[in-house]
Amino acid sequence: MEFIKSILFNTEERRFRAMVRIPIFLILFVFAMVIQRLAITPLMDLFVYYRIIGTPLSFALILGLLWLMAKIIDRRKMSGYGLEWNARWIKDLFFGLLLGIILISFVFFLELALGWVEIKDTFFVMEDRSFWPMMILSILLYIHVGFYEEATSRGYLLKNLAEGVNFKKTGPMFAVIFALLFTSFLFGLGHANNPNSTFVAWWNIVIIGALLAYTFVITKSLAISIGVHISWNFFQGCVYGFPVSGNLTQSSFLEINQLGDPLWTGGSFGPEAGLVIYFVAVIWLILLHIWLKYTSAKKEDVCTFADYTKDTLE
Repeated sequence: MEFIKSILFNTEERRFRAMVRIPIFLILFVFAMVIQRLAITPLMDLFVYYRIIGTPLSFALILGLLWLMAKIIDRRKMSGYGLEWNARWIKDLFFGLLLGIILISFVFFLELALGWVEIKDTFFVMEDRSFWPMMILSILLYIHVGFYEEATSRGYLLKNLAEGVNFKKTGPMFAVIFALLFTSFLFGLGHANNPNSTFVAWWNIVIIGALLAYTFVITKSLAISIGVHISWNFFQGCVYGFPVSGNLTQSSFLEINQLGDPLWTGGSFGPEAGLVIYFVAVIWLILLHIWLKYTSAKKEDVCTFADYTKDTLE
């Protein structure tokens, strides 16, 4: 009995091991999504109310779930998930938002210069909807998506998986790299059934997931990752008119025609399925490290793989 207990429970840390914590989180996550779905199902035919109520509700459920896991199961501060409401976090969030805008703007203006995209119209809105209300709803949607995907895929799963495979023989560096790659693989799978998805699209989403995960690991914060995720999606779909991971947007400042080779542009899936994404990755890493070099007050502000698995438990 003691042997089984030692496998499931870490007496030194006074909490369940990661192999138990992660399934508990996943079960509660599914339960939270079922609650959200049941709450908004009566509003499915009322698109505006569906978005207005459903998006904040989902946001609140995810935040509440993370708080519950931190307090009872994981026994850690929310900062362990990369969520810490202070001046540095806010500053990094705004940098992330700016970084996302720079990256997708690079893609748009590169394709425009090469004749791979042309502007068809402005202030596009789908069907008979009003432009500005749809734009506000889209902003809410992308804030929600950026937060919950980063908080779950990176903040919770990556952190706990890295702790769970941090074995003495392999060490923390192996643990973090394994967790980074595995969660990025799952992130790619999560988009595999999106409209117009291809193997290249799936693989590129894995690469993007790895970039988001690396940003989280190196900063010990989700601020930049959340910021990039939000602004990349919003400007990609609602400003420049690209499909967002295969999904068409309800409204956009620009309506475009894509003319370039889908191998480079990503075609009907959007830039995330094109080879252009590898230029984005290089620019991302360069600007990230420039930001960290000039904004980190001391060396320990920038995390290394070796110390990522260390966390102060409550």
